[in-house]
Amino acid sequence: MTQATRSVGLVSEWNQPLTRLLCGGDSERIYDWDAMSERCITVLQTEENFPVTSIASNPYSRRTFIAGFGSGAIKVFDTRAGSLQTACAQNRREHRAYITNVRYQPGADRQILSASVDGLVHLLDLRYTAGAVQTWEVYPQGLGAFDVHPNSNVFLASSSLGRSWRNQAVSLYTFTPAQQQPRPGQGDGSYLQPPIPILSTNFPSGITAPSRTSSSLPPNVSLGQSVATFHPAEMFYALGTPDGTMRLQGCQFTKSKISAVHSDSISSTTLSNGHSSGTAYFERGNSQIDFPTIR
Repeated sequence: MTQATRSVGLVSEWNQPLTRLLCGGDSERIYDWDAMSERCITVLQTEENFPVTSIASNPYSRRTFIAGFGSGAIKVFDTRAGSLQTACAQNRREHRAYITNVRYQPGADRQILSASVDGLVHLLDLRYTAGAVQTWEVYPQGLGAFDVHPNSNVFLASSSLGRSWRNQAVSLYTFTPAQQQPRPGQGDGSYLQPPIPILSTNFPSGITAPSRTSSSLPPNVSLGQSVATFHPAEMFYALGTPDGTMRLQGCQFTKSKISAVHSDSISSTTLSNGHSSGTAYFERGNSQIDFPTIR
């Protein structure tokens, strides 16, 4: 077991097309399971003194996956390595705080998005090690949860419960793919951009008192209080809050139009893709989203 200031328990990632299950957490090993043969085919050493906080399986290949750690490190593992010492193909250190989540960019296997509890979100291109392609500062007072939509260039982030522990904010953002941006070091050097959310909502936390935080975390940041994830096909997301409530928000797709789950204070935005056309309604949303509807 790994000695750390905060236990994460079991961290897993399921890849349905590849029938692959990756497991890690409070351990110095990551286990790669094949569901078809019902056996563990690879055990990799993390070579970190901090727990695994997030795992993302390559959506297109069984050969590689990425893992985030409590130290802020992000490692790319290659299961084809001849030894455990060479299994780590890359060791990225752009983050300086606990990794909340790491995800592959939709439609790519060499670009990833990562988020840490200090509110920084990085868009990384694994082909270039000079630094992040783009960086956003989202919720600098503390980021609680992070996820990327599997089929659209949209990510969501929720605030941690620090000073504003009575309410929790959730925002959705669009981003430009890494392939359409200059390489790290070739731009003007200013990669930190103020994000403009396409959707921002506040939910009551439902708790009656603030929780205690670890001394190793940034001020006013507390962990393990919310989870968020996108629907794999539709523009829905689910948010689990500290009081045990699960909330669903987003667009509901119908044959004739796309209606809103929440009907108060909404504005429309048009979808532009080759799969379908229609109108998507978001609360306080006014930006275009390129989202393929999967049927």
